[in-house]
Amino acid sequence: MNVQSRVRPLQARRALVRLEALRGTAPVRLRLLGVAAVPAVLFVLTHGVAAWPDGLYVAATALAMFLVGRRGATVSLAESYALPLERAQQEELKEAHRLAKVGSWVWNVDDGDVTVWSDSFSRLLGRDPALPMPSFAERSRYYTDETRERLDRLFEETMRTGVPWEYELEMVREDGQHVWMWSRGEVERDARGRIVMLRGSVQDITDRKQAELQVHEKTLLLERAQQVGGVGSWAWYPGENREVWSEEARRIFGFTQEEAAGGDPELFYGVVHPEDRDRIVGLTWESFDTTTPSEVEYRILRRSDGALRWVREQAVAELDADGTPLRVLGAVIDITEQKAASKELERLAFSDPLTGLTNRTSFHRYLDLAVSGPIAALPATSRSSTSISTTSSS
Repeated sequence: MNVQSRVRPLQARRALVRLEALRGTAPVRLRLLGVAAVPAVLFVLTHGVAAWPDGLYVAATALAMFLVGRRGATVSLAESYALPLERAQQEELKEAHRLAKVGSWVWNVDDGDVTVWSDSFSRLLGRDPALPMPSFAERSRYYTDETRERLDRLFEETMRTGVPWEYELEMVREDGQHVWMWSRGEVERDARGRIVMLRGSVQDITDRKQAELQVHEKTLLLERAQQVGGVGSWAWYPGENREVWSEEARRIFGFTQEEAAGGDPELFYGVVHPEDRDRIVGLTWESFDTTTPSEVEYRILRRSDGALRWVREQAVAELDADGTPLRVLGAVIDITEQKAASKELERLAFSDPLTGLTNRTSFHRYLDLAVSGPIAALPATSRSSTSISTTSSS
């Protein structure tokens, strides 16, 4: 029912009062016809043709109270309109409960096993509201074993403390489908403070629980993939001064779960090698000037054991429409073994495996460098190796 349909009965009542006030200026027959017919017509116009039985009730009441007097007729008409208006409000409330998937229940302590469910609660469980209220044994089939145990503990605690509650519970519909409900409840006491009634509401949250489950499963899959690939991820929120690390990123940097949960960005800068720290800080702030992903390699001193590790990191900044940094997203991988393997391959390629001296390939490499530029430009170790090779040749 919209706002306009709520206002119409009030307008109709005002019109009836004005019409009744004119009763003394109209002939008796016209007054009888007006008082009997006008309320019914107005009621049907304001509530629809389907409400004609209530309209006849209003007309009959108005005609009967007309004989009593103007004051009695006015009161009777107001009460007559209040009854269908209350019915309309109840129907509106039921419709709102249906759309929101909400139900309610009441348990009178003195009635023992009797619990009253609202029609909407029954429908949420696929039960015909016209059926009698289920007994305790019948209600048990709507609960899983875990839910039944939780409810027993909850009601026992509530009867002892009287504290309101909120909790999630899993229930079973008539068709065997499992649904999740969010339940809220409170107690009602008598004048002596004794708990005499428990009442509560339930809301079907199955869709939300399924969405949460899907997100949880995807998160687990992502974490597992990161563990297999050795790739960690992180996100930095400069506006909140907060950083989030994935499990694999936490492992790479050597953070404990408690440290990572704190989200302190300084925790990251604390593990960056002192010789690389200024460079990484500068690159971090430079990333806000572009949305192009950047890549960098640097050293860390792993927090868990202080071990020197090499990591490769890719990051990209996300800005809002005004260019304000929202967050920086990144991925990190430990390349320590890769670095060591690359260095070993280079050593084997340019030196003798047995003596460690430079080989022919290395000699030609240094010779090419010497021809193309001053030999002084070579590293000191390279110049020394070249001198040794040249001396040996001579």
